[in-house]
Amino acid sequence: MDEPSIAQPRKGLWSRLWVVSLPVALWFAATLFLLGNIGLQQDDWFYVLRDAETDHVKSLWFTGELHFFRPLFRIFVPALWTLCVNLPWIAHVVTAVVHGVCVLSIFRLCRTLRLDHCSCMAGALLYLIHPVHEQLMLWPTSMPTALGIAFAVEWLRVAVLYSQRDTHRSQSDRICGVRGPVTLVAGLAAAAFAVAAMNEQSVMVLCAAPVAVVFFGSGSIKRRVSLGALISCAILPMLVVYLWMHSVACFSVDTGNGSVVPLADAGRRLRELGHQVLSGMSMEHFFDGAFSTGMRTIGHRWFVAVPLIACMCVVVRGWWNWCASRPDAVHLRSAVLAMLFGVVIFLFGWLPIARIYYWMGSRLHGPPMVGVAIFVAGLGSCIACMPWNTAHRVLRHCAVAGMLIGSLVCVVLMIGVQQAYRDRWLRDLKELDNLVALVPNPPKGAVFVPTFVAWPRPLTGDGQFDFGRRDVFISWWSSAWVVRRAFHRRDIWCSWTDWQSPQLVRIDREHGTVHTPEGTFDLSAVILFRVDPDGNVALVPKPD
Repeated sequence: MDEPSIAQPRKGLWSRLWVVSLPVALWFAATLFLLGNIGLQQDDWFYVLRDAETDHVKSLWFTGELHFFRPLFRIFVPALWTLCVNLPWIAHVVTAVVHGVCVLSIFRLCRTLRLDHCSCMAGALLYLIHPVHEQLMLWPTSMPTALGIAFAVEWLRVAVLYSQRDTHRSQSDRICGVRGPVTLVAGLAAAAFAVAAMNEQSVMVLCAAPVAVVFFGSGSIKRRVSLGALISCAILPMLVVYLWMHSVACFSVDTGNGSVVPLADAGRRLRELGHQVLSGMSMEHFFDGAFSTGMRTIGHRWFVAVPLIACMCVVVRGWWNWCASRPDAVHLRSAVLAMLFGVVIFLFGWLPIARIYYWMGSRLHGPPMVGVAIFVAGLGSCIACMPWNTAHRVLRHCAVAGMLIGSLVCVVLMIGVQQAYRDRWLRDLKELDNLVALVPNPPKGAVFVPTFVAWPRPLTGDGQFDFGRRDVFISWWSSAWVVRRAFHRRDIWCSWTDWQSPQLVRIDREHGTVHTPEGTFDLSAVILFRVDPDGNVALVPKPD
């Protein structure tokens, strides 16, 4: 008579607490600075829908002209900035919480992909502390992008669960009511359009769904490929519809035909967009976005790591099975494979990070420090994803320790970036106060035009002033709202000056006008000023 089997006790919640507590602790360490006066990375002050003189809220819906078609973006960003402009740390905390939700979603996705807890923690930590996310922490305008990523990751998880119905039938039936292919297709189509309405870059997360279904689904390969094709048929048509609406709504600015674009012109631009995307050019470049790095582009740049992680896990497990008959070769070959993946992550992460930190000055001592941190974190994550057996447990723990060291280095770098922004923010406030003290009572209709150099350089001809590439950061002159609020006046203006490229202000003496990137103004109303490197503000004499 067989003895009854003794059920093994299940691990309780507290025994796995370190799996949850470690990401939470790192998230808190990386976002602790949000409770202080860290300043802002914000050049979209036109989203603040408050009266500059009375500070009353006028609206929470932005109806102005934008260079992209994002209906939900017009709600989330103006509402966040309008309500939190007097308490900017709240806006930062909101974006940080959304970023934490993304980390939790990625952890849940990795568990659905049947990775162990340590591997899931490695993937979540790499997303959490990757320095490319510094823009999310400092620029709350990125909040809809992060929210779209979290929403897309959850729907990606739903697709994977549906493909594993044989083993997760009850769980997949409970999530979003997905009980059949029709419901799945409709849900993914709606999710694709909703995510694109927040920010179109985040949709690239859903594009990883067919790859994840094929790699991690259950059943025959024919069933998985068919389901992947079905998911593609659900997502791609909605993206085409969104891009068509974007072409009609936004490209009218280029044609000058008001709000209507000819049908043939919209079709031509849509074909051009498809050609650019297929040729590898990012959507945001074609959409004329303001930045090419940072959290806003995480959807179509770094988050390619979702299918990359899927491929990596398949290759690693296959490599493990291939060399299982030679235990003496497991350590060396797995280490070499992990090193190769670490180099790939290093090259993939270093290039965009270099563009972010190059203009931050010498505080971080150049991009190589960031690249080394990414390399350590990426290498540790790749090693941790390997299914080490008991004999290699010590090596696995060492790999996880190296990953955590890299994570802490990235957190330290993040805090250094916050300090740099805080210093710049305080300097900007001082310069703004100096301008108010210099011109306490500007005339009605005055237009402030900053030069951003220590002295103007007059040119020949029609009296041009080349203001050159600015050396002094004053990020907040890019919006008239900031200047109006400083003077408590709604009848003054400030010219837009792009800090990323040289600007040219042309003075037409014959007609008495000043041509700036913002528009043409009467010379008598223009107040030219400069900002010295020490923060002092001085007026620039107008030419005779």
